[in-house]
Amino acid sequence: MSTSGPGATNLVTGIANAAMDSSPIVAITGQVATSVLGSDSFQETDITGITMPITKHNYLVTDIRDLAYTVKEAFYIASSGRPGPVLIDIAKDVQLAETEFEYPTEVNLPGYKPHLRGNARQIRQAAQMINRAKEPLIIAGRGIIISGASAELRELAEKAQIPVVTTLLGKSCLPETHPLCLGMGGMHGEAFANYALQAADLIVGIGTRFDDRLTSTAETFAPRAKVIHIDIDPAEIGKRVRVDLPIVGDARNVL
Repeated sequence: MSTSGPGATNLVTGIANAAMDSSPIVAITGQVATSVLGSDSFQETDITGITMPITKHNYLVTDIRDLAYTVKEAFYIASSGRPGPVLIDIAKDVQLAETEFEYPTEVNLPGYKPHLRGNARQIRQAAQMINRAKEPLIIAGRGIIISGASAELRELAEKAQIPVVTTLLGKSCLPETHPLCLGMGGMHGEAFANYALQAADLIVGIGTRFDDRLTSTAETFAPRAKVIHIDIDPAEIGKRVRVDLPIVGDARNVL
């Protein structure tokens, strides 16, 4: 929560970090009165415009009657699907206004329906690819932790005897002492985890962005491997590495 102008802009780094780390936060900022919006009045800053690329959604509240539903909606968006930051910018006169408070019990957003289940045909195809692979490897990311899918990850790894490499934010999704855990991969990871990544003939990426700290040069990453990518955010699939089988869904549900 911050005041208008510099207070709001001081939140930008934290909001951007939350977006990159899929952390659900709701930032509430002050804004000048609606009567002077757009006139460059004292400490007026277009914080909704500034944060548009780094939030899941943001709001400028100019009517007190919209405030309760906006807050309800903001917390729902921040915590559902792929979690992330949402910003509510509240004009000064709205902050001072009075209204009959009624907090909504439900949120209805026809254009926002996170895909949670995963496609059954694609999941069956993934199982077939795992069964055929000689040197499969799982990359477990933060999506495992967000979804609460650690038990399902462990069950899959043990049943199919697949080694697991974690990302930095995926650490702890499988105990480091587990015999199938190779530790963290990537630039700051374990050498043997990276050797395993490069030698794999199948990579199952679960809840990971395949970011450059993990893959380095995407074109030379795991050159022998087919890639299955499981992620709740369809925008992440195929963004960094070539994907042979995409599965959009919540990690726990898919596993």
